[in-house]
Amino acid sequence: MTFSWKRCLAFVAFSAMFAVVVPSTSAQGQLGMAVISGTVRIDGQVATGSVPVGAVSRISTSKDSTVTLRLAKGGEIKITGQADMAITPGATGPHIQLICGEISVTSTVPATVVAQGGGRVEPEIGKATITRSGKSTTVKKGKSKDFDDADTVTVPTSDSVVIVKSKANCHCNC
Repeated sequence: MTFSWKRCLAFVAFSAMFAVVVPSTSAQGQLGMAVISGTVRIDGQVATGSVPVGAVSRISTSKDSTVTLRLAKGGEIKITGQADMAITPGATGPHIQLICGEISVTSTVPATVVAQGGGRVEPEIGKATITRSGKSTTVKKGKSKDFDDADTVTVPTSDSVVIVKSKANCHCNC
């Protein structure tokens, strides 16, 4: 068998393509499945119907759109109206950065939410915990509390449904 640069380069190119495709494919679905209505972008790409959401995703919705993200570890995040968020897996549960707009979070594992510029947390069912510099405040159903960008909001268990509203208004053009 003779050495061929063309064969060698073709093999290297195929191997590199396989190495790039496999991790991104295996990352898909790590966070869950998104059910979409209206104009929605996931990682900058227009998405419709039901799509898997990978390990690191940014989800943006237009004014009359909704996304229900069913989390692989249980629970869900609902995004309605004009909103923008980034989600990554955390050590104990999903980590959500609310950039602007409003989300509703239910999780069977602790979900953590932060918001640029702060926001307001309103538990519809159960409770949420706001933590700053190691000090925690519990907010129960029927109450609301403002928080700032140095705070984290935790939705502790599946018996809680918590609305988190960003102080920032969305001006994204999805």
